[in-house]
Amino acid sequence: MKYVLILFLSCSAFAQTFENLGSVSTSLGGAGVGAINQVDGAFNNPAAFALFEQRSADLSYSKDLFRISLADNGMEALFPAMLGYSQSDIDDVKVKAFYLGLAYVFSQKFSVGANFGFQETKIPFSDDKFRQNLVDVGVMFRPNAWFSVGASVKNQPMNDTDLPETWDDRPTQAVGFEVKYDELVNVRGEYETGKNANSDQRAIVKGGLEILMNEWMQLRLGYQNNNIISQNYFTAGLGFGGPQFGLHYAYVKESEFEKETHHSIDLAVPF
Repeated sequence: MKYVLILFLSCSAFAQTFENLGSVSTSLGGAGVGAINQVDGAFNNPAAFALFEQRSADLSYSKDLFRISLADNGMEALFPAMLGYSQSDIDDVKVKAFYLGLAYVFSQKFSVGANFGFQETKIPFSDDKFRQNLVDVGVMFRPNAWFSVGASVKNQPMNDTDLPETWDDRPTQAVGFEVKYDELVNVRGEYETGKNANSDQRAIVKGGLEILMNEWMQLRLGYQNNNIISQNYFTAGLGFGGPQFGLHYAYVKESEFEKETHHSIDLAVPF
């Protein structure tokens, strides 16, 4: 009984954190499902990178998370594809994951995609490793250069594990958009739903504003109202998008109880 209680508390503590899918989306309140973004778009919506015609190597680092990915949608690619690896260590819960992303472009305006993940989780007070296969499925529609909208199902489990159900079965569904105005301002919004620890359906509302200060520099601000874990966040960040590489920083602050503060940085190298 004691072991079960410790296991449940450990898993619950790990789940109650801001989901960092990349510094660009993180600094915009976590909104990214409806945006076509080279740096972290494939992890927010697997259909996104199919509409971004470029090869890119991307690296994300924070105190508790490391992730690297390689997306290929260049002119010589047979089809858009992505390979990724991530590892995290939060509250002594260690997670490693490998990803394979595949996408298909129906036209220059519409794409679909899926990320297939193999995840290994190690929890405190146990030598066991819990393995699980997960899949993300997404669609993206960009009718013109200044507007895009997308939808995705994230973290859909493909097999059961011996972990508690609150950890094992945690898929979410999200819809989002991005609006660009005159190469000066980008606005993102996202609405995500999922179950909390009591298996009640709850929502996450995300929003962000990106100001293009000049050709290369971006200032980002965002806010997230997360009713799944009953926490709210303020986010901010800076971005540099040069012709040879991009560097992006994100800051996250839990607004009410100040339980969490995160810093992360991403490096993107197109080739």
